[in-house]
Amino acid sequence: MKVKNSLPAIMLEYSVAALLLSGCAENPREIITLEIVMEIDGNSISEEYFTPGNILFDNEDNLYILDPVSMKILVYDSNGNYLFDFGRPGEGPEEFNQMGFCFDMDSNNILYIGDGPASIKIFNSDGGYLNTVSPDVECIVDLAAGADNKIFISSVAIADWSDYYPIARISREGEIERRFGRIGIETDQMPHWEKYAVSSCVIDVDEEGFVYYTSIVDYQIFKYDKDGNLVFTVEGDTPFEASYEEQPPYGNRTLTPVVLDICVDQSMIYVLWGQGSEENNYQRVDVFEKYHGELLGYFFVPVPCHDRIIFIKAVDGEYLYTASLSDAIIRKYAMHHCENAW
Repeated sequence: MKVKNSLPAIMLEYSVAALLLSGCAENPREIITLEIVMEIDGNSISEEYFTPGNILFDNEDNLYILDPVSMKILVYDSNGNYLFDFGRPGEGPEEFNQMGFCFDMDSNNILYIGDGPASIKIFNSDGGYLNTVSPDVECIVDLAAGADNKIFISSVAIADWSDYYPIARISREGEIERRFGRIGIETDQMPHWEKYAVSSCVIDVDEEGFVYYTSIVDYQIFKYDKDGNLVFTVEGDTPFEASYEEQPPYGNRTLTPVVLDICVDQSMIYVLWGQGSEENNYQRVDVFEKYHGELLGYFFVPVPCHDRIIFIKAVDGEYLYTASLSDAIIRKYAMHHCENAW
């Protein structure tokens, strides 16, 4: 771990009108416009280069950036000032062998980071290593940390699909306490590669312990309580289907999903579409009311480069954070709710 102060953040004051303001007047379903207020540039200082794969916040509003390329976590304060980083590639307890894109932090500032197909490394908020757990699943797709030291994981099977459930609640020691959930479409007759894709789910959990997830291919949102009881399900509406582009000579396929991320704040569910518009350089985010699943509308997030945005993080309905892997810039937007949309 290294500690250093610097100022990589660029504070910006852009006009709201320059960012999609016209949508409020033209389309009542477009309920939010975005005003960029801060950037953290992962290209600016050599010791702080990062490739953003995901972000989260601790109880002091410090920002944690997961870098799956360098296999480390970088930490910034709420103003974008670099604080420290930890982790590196390797086989040791504090090192990462196969860091993915999933991590989360519980209400006690304990950090859970996916490493390898079915392992989770646990750290405290200052980067101190605590433990590694390996739940009894074949492959972890995503994870979310809730209250009472409960962690929820979405997983897929590699070989054994018998008694399969997409969601598991595990203890901090990695023991599976309950399996639950379902996928909204029948997968029994699918080829293995398609079944794997359809069963891959993004997941989030709110402060009350309710779990929200959707398949990245079949856009249906499921809400369960922490004991695995279904609260509601709602089907999202997209004008496209997931695509599978075969990559010869080995028959591998590149998946372009319908959904890339889901996040929940105090009152709303946000779902990031996996496909955008190349002509207009945006990706759409659908917004649902989280208590009953009513679709409230949508808004658009600018895509700064040729790569899609892969995650969103909404904070109290006031701010939205996004990033693209290729341009390595965390962007913070103020969310302006359109009066005519409510």
